[in-house]
Amino acid sequence: MKKISLSLGLVLLFFLVGCRDDNTAHNEKTISLLAELREQQHELAEQIKKNSDTLKKLEAQNQQLKRLLERQQALLSSYPRRPRSASSNPRHLNRMIESMSRKNPPPKVAEILNRRNIRNPKGGPWTEQSVQDFLKKSRPSGSPEKQKGDNG
Repeated sequence: MKKISLSLGLVLLFFLVGCRDDNTAHNEKTISLLAELREQQHELAEQIKKNSDTLKKLEAQNQQLKRLLERQQALLSSYPRRPRSASSNPRHLNRMIESMSRKNPPPKVAEILNRRNIRNPKGGPWTEQSVQDFLKKSRPSGSPEKQKGDNG
């Protein structure tokens, strides 16, 4: 019986020593993982600090840009925007309307001219009739206008 107890005691002793070695290895692994986590946490904190500094710089630049934009808008609004007068360059206007009228009907030409803020020779907005009148005056009465589909 003494031999069995001694054998069981030895087995139990080896088992406990083995468990202790396993626990020691497990503890060392846990300690190593904790050290890695602390290092990663430190790196993240440094990155957050850098990002925070960068964000502050970007916010300052954004504020400067907003102030510049406000100044530009103030300057632009201080200059009165006048409609362009057709009488300032009649040849250019004539060519422009002739070109537009080849592709668009008079109402569309009037709409385009008004959208571009170009006034008729009298200083008013363009209408279908004013475009037609302008085209009649700009074309010599003896030369027929070239129509789509004309072969001559």
